[in-house]
Formats: sequence, C-alpha cells, structure tokens
Amino acid sequence: MKRAENFAIHLQQLKAFDQCDPDFTKALDLFSAKLTPSHSLTSRRYSIWSEVRLLLDDAFLRAIENYPGAWEFELLGGTRLSVMGKQPPEWRVNPAVIENSSGYDRTELRANKIDQLEVKAADVLAVDWQISNLQLWDMNLRYAIRSAQDAVNDPYEPSCEQFCRTLDSVRRLLSVLDALRPGRTLYYGNWFMDDRTRPQATSYCELCWRETKRWVGLMDAGEGPGKYFPDARWRKLSNRYCEIHDPSDPGSRYHADLPFRAAFRRELEALRGRGYSGFAFRFPLPNGADTQELRKTAYDQVHSRLRPATTSLTAKLGLREKIWILHEEGLHQAEIARRLGVSRQAVSKAWKSLRELVLKRQAEVYIDPGTGEPSIKPSVLAELKTLHAQGVPISEIARHTRLFKRTVQALVGRLD
Repeated sequence: MKRAENFAIHLQQLKAFDQCDPDFTKALDLFSAKLTPSHSLTSRRYSIWSEVRLLLDDAFLRAIENYPGAWEFELLGGTRLSVMGKQPPEWRVNPAVIENSSGYDRTELRANKIDQLEVKAADVLAVDWQISNLQLWDMNLRYAIRSAQDAVNDPYEPSCEQFCRTLDSVRRLLSVLDALRPGRTLYYGNWFMDDRTRPQATSYCELCWRETKRWVGLMDAGEGPGKYFPDARWRKLSNRYCEIHDPSDPGSRYHADLPFRAAFRRELEALRGRGYSGFAFRFPLPNGADTQELRKTAYDQVHSRLRPATTSLTAKLGLREKIWILHEEGLHQAEIARRLGVSRQAVSKAWKSLRELVLKRQAEVYIDPGTGEPSIKPSVLAELKTLHAQGVPISEIARHTRLFKRTVQALVGRLD
C-alpha cells in the first residue's frame, strides 16, 4: 500500500512543462498512463526502460534535432532516453578558468569527451548504477539548457523556450524515474545513498522469524552490513525467504505457510504496537525479546490453529478462545458448557488442548542465536535425537517432547 501511495504522488509530478514540444508532451502523457506501481528501474517484467524506448525515444530525438538554435549538441545529440539508465554520458561538462584581459578570471563550463567510459562493476547493484547514470545525464541536460540560453539574446524567444522547456520536462522525467526503485533490494553498505533511497528489504524471512538465505550466505562469507561486498554470487540467494521456506525446494514449508502470510504480518504489527491482533488468547512476549523472538511469537500465534489461516479481523472466535474468555471471568467448566451450548466433555477437551498449546509454546519461547532455531532444553533435545535415531515418526516425537511438530521437523532436518 505504501509503495502504491508513493507511486501515485510521483505520477502526479510526471507532466510536461508549459511550452514543451507538443509531440513530446503527448508522448509523456502516454508514458505516464502506461506506468503501474509494479514498474521499477530494474524490473524485467514491468520494465520502465522498455516503455521509454517505445513511447519517448523518437519524440525526444525529434525535439532536439529540430531545434534551429546553437547549443552544446555533444551533451545530448543522438542519445536515446532509454539508454540513460544503462550507460553514462560520453561527454561531460567541466569548469574551465578563462583568463580575462581586464585582469579578472572567469569560469566557463566546457563539454569534454571522456576517454574511457565507466562500466558497471560486478559488485555494484544495478539500481545504484542506474541512479548514478541518471544524475550524470541530468547534469548534461541542465547545461544543455544553459548553453542554449547563452547562445541567444532573448532566452524567451519561442523556439529556444520550447527547446529548454522540453529538456526541463526530461529532467522532471528522470527525477520521477529515479524514485521508482525496486521495493526489495538488500543494501550492502557504501553504495549510492540520497534522501530518496529505496526501501530496504528485511533480512528476515517473509513467513517466519528466520534469516533469509541471502543474509545467511553473507554471514557465512564473513560479510555484513556496511562492509565491502566483493562477490555478486550471494545475490542469487533469496532475500525474501529462509531455507525452511525456500520456494525452489519442493520439500520446504513454503506452500504450507504461505496462506498464513497476511495474518503473520498483521500479528507482527500488533506485537509492535502498531495494529490490532484480533486474537482473544495471545502468547506473551518473552522477557527481553529480540527481533527474532518477537517474530516467532507472531508465527506461533497465527499457527496455533485458534483461527483459520486466512481469517479476517472480524472472524468469529474459536471454541478455545471463547472458553478462555469465560474462564477468565471465573466460570467453571460446567457453567462454560451451558453458556456455550456444548458438552462438558467438549469444554474439557478444548481446555486440555489449550494447556498443551501453552506448554509447547513455553518449551521453545526463546531463540538460540547460534542456530536461529528455538532454544530447547538439553534433556529434551537429547530425547529428540534418540527418538529420531530409532525411526520414530515426527508426530510421535512432537508428542513425546511436547514441542511443535514444525519445530521437530526443523531440528530433525539439522540432524540429517
């Protein structure tokens, strides 16, 4: 939602200036109508640069080629808009000190050709490369306008004003493109930063408390945030999911836990004090909970089966939650059964199930910082290893150890 709101704000700015070349104005309006919140500088499916090539390139070239006045043609001449993010300009503006006969020196800006163009290094993110290129091209546009105005007696002469307004519209276009950055990109450290830097992705899995595969890869390589990142191979690892929820692994829990994603996010916001949970019975945070323990609390809450995975905030309370509320009011099981219109045996069974749920949660409330998995008592872990070695099924091990079945699966996976 935040990205869509930001996109709408940027889209409102994507308009040509008055007196801009009519053909370019029309092309810019078509381009603006084509954009969606999914478009970004680096997206392949929703490629901004494909739309620029189809809708804006020709109109831009005609606008600068048809201008009859003098200007620093090398700064932009023959350049297509669609390449401005992919490569830096060949000509750059540099200040030059000019000696004056009156004894006062003055500074002029001159266009100089770069002997050897920069190329994108393997350790530079594509979005950072594009942003830096856009800034260089913006500088060329700026001084192209200045050169055209300096070459005429009246900068408001109709053809000059139209030319300059067209280039101003291109500068505005580049400014908007600069803001359409990918929603998820890991920031490694000393790369391009400014006051509109894209939102940074979390290092945690979207479906649980574990660190993402890419983050684990970085840590295993001895790298971390703010350090030089010498090798691009880790970018191929998922920065959205952990090993347990790897979508490329058919044996992972990705499809099992995906329906819980919205509820998980909602519970996270509630635990952070920024939203409403909707659960009547909630697990408390452990003392001194860190980020992972907070996330695991949210994960355990939505996977407790107190509510369906796809429940809304207005869903009816489950039986165990109703029993909990009446128990807190001081009612006995017989009174609760009468109030709810169910048998006393149903109340007893549901209450026992709720107690078992609490015991399982208490057994694995903390996270082992070394493994990222629940910190289990050594005696319980030893029992788990023994039962697994004997070939006991996962569900039976979970029942004997009083751990969540999903936790036993993760721990057994480490043993294998």
